[in-house]
Amino acid sequence: IIRESNPDIFALQEIGSVDFLQELRTDLAREDLHYTYAVHLSGPDPDRHIALLSKVAPVEVVKHTNLSFKYLDRRERVKRGMLEVSYEDGSGDLFKLFLVHLKSKYAEDKEDPESRLRRTREAEACRNRIIERTFNLENYNFIILGDFNDDPDTAALRRFYRRGDLQIGKRVPAQDSRGEVWTYFYKKQGQYSCIDGFVASSEIFPQIVDRIGHVVDGEDVLSGSDHRLVYLDLSFQ
Repeated sequence: IIRESNPDIFALQEIGSVDFLQELRTDLAREDLHYTYAVHLSGPDPDRHIALLSKVAPVEVVKHTNLSFKYLDRRERVKRGMLEVSYEDGSGDLFKLFLVHLKSKYAEDKEDPESRLRRTREAEACRNRIIERTFNLENYNFIILGDFNDDPDTAALRRFYRRGDLQIGKRVPAQDSRGEVWTYFYKKQGQYSCIDGFVASSEIFPQIVDRIGHVVDGEDVLSGSDHRLVYLDLSFQ
């Protein structure tokens, strides 16, 4: 599936240690898919990490592992952190990718069913840092991407759309060849949901080809993961 999609920049969520990332990188190289650059982020979660493989040289990599927020009667940290990777477009300007993997719906605290509050607070902490790294630095070309573990019209996702009067970004619609939009299948409950994808700033949105993303379908698409791969194409003039 990865080989057929052949992304230039490949973001991963819920990967193991850096050794697992290197193993995947080696396996892909054997399939003639070569990624020169690899970035791995280890956050507070000891098991689940985020990472990025890239054929394109990043200009800057920032690993945000110190994101914290008030949660119930205590302070917590964003479990998987946030990865910020900057690239240069064809005209020499920078655009940024912010890779996240928000808390799952598994509830660790009975006061917070499905971890809705925690996921929203994680999104707020990430969102505030994104604003510091973009609007406050007058760099408005960015995409927030990854596994949000929530549907598009939820409190957690709305944190990435705006803060007060500030328009941050909007969800990039994505669908497969049949027009279906689900990205995750929860087999235990037979439930399909749309929890993975992209939120793009208004400045970079016109660079998205056809203003739409793509969900990969086909035979055995769920054989390696219960999430479907989602991608978009960028075209810089």
